[in-house]
Amino acid sequence: ALMPRAPREARQRAREAIALCPEEPAYHVALAQALRAGGAEVGEPADELAGHALAEALRLDPTHLLANLEQARLYVARGLPATARAALQRVLDRAPEHAAARALLVQLDAGGLAPPGESGDHRRP
Repeated sequence: ALMPRAPREARQRAREAIALCPEEPAYHVALAQALRAGGAEVGEPADELAGHALAEALRLDPTHLLANLEQARLYVARGLPATARAALQRVLDRAPEHAAARALLVQLDAGGLAPPGESGDHRRP
């Protein structure tokens, strides 16, 4: 039963790190990752909270590779492939050989991650 607690512990440690050093973007990225991995409390909007953490990381450092990659993954999960592509491009502009960003872009280009019949961004009301 260690696994279900691990993301919550990671979330708590990320929040503690942010409290100590709020200007470090990596801590905000770690919080987003923990939330998306199951670290949110029941009823908490994990993706929304992760989005806020990533927005803060990117406010602090718009070129942060992992923040942009995680933001792309979040956009894919939200059904926003064009927006995800833009975040991936920011990663690839700085690190052209970034394997995870390239792999996600290939999946997007193949249409494997977009909702069926959709190629652009479609935000839900």
